Amino acid sequence: MYSLHLVLALFGQAAMIAAVPLQPLRVIQIDERAIGDLDTIEKALAPVSESLANVDAAILSLDGGPVTANNLLIFSQQAQVATDQATVQIQAVDELGAFRAARLRRTTDALIDQTTTTVGDLVSRKPILDNLGVSGVALESLQRQKISSMALTAALEEKVPRVGQRIAAEGRLQLESVLDQGIAAYSVPAAATGAAHPHEIPPPPGQV
Repeated sequence: MYSLHLVLALFGQAAMIAAVPLQPLRVIQIDERAIGDLDTIEKALAPVSESLANVDAAILSLDGGPVTANNLLIFSQQAQVATDQATVQIQAVDELGAFRAARLRRTTDALIDQTTTTVGDLVSRKPILDNLGVSGVALESLQRQKISSMALTAALEEKVPRVGQRIAAEGRLQLESVLDQGIAAYSVPAAATGAAHPHEIPPPPGQV
């Protein structure tokens, strides 16, 4: 048989629980979905950053021979595929709240930094690709990557609330500027000596 003190304690606990405001189920579900959307975006962007890092490693490995130049072409194509896939995945999620959009900015800033490093290294290695006679291939790759990257940033901007639109637009313009610098550098014709004896680069696996 319950003692009087125990009964009073149980009633007191029940009263405190009843006094706590309950968060509506719909709000909880929306919050959980927003977390899931942020996770989806970050997971979609991870392969893009990784592929750009692989491109940078391939750039730094250029030794003037066709094999390393072909490796660069392969990794560049993989970066474009990763970017296009990320765009499709991000387009499918809902808009983020201001707090999670701020968290996302850290990821997008890192992506811009990686792009800046990769393009900068590619520009510095232009003489090597000029000597191989394949700087035009690098130019086409940069142009395609710009198209894919701009589509990706447009998809990201759509998921950012109005309060963060200005910052998102600044990130897009910064990324566009970096890619434009690379395109401008590779639009300069190669020296005649480098273009006179182009080396043939074997096609990537699966292509003829």
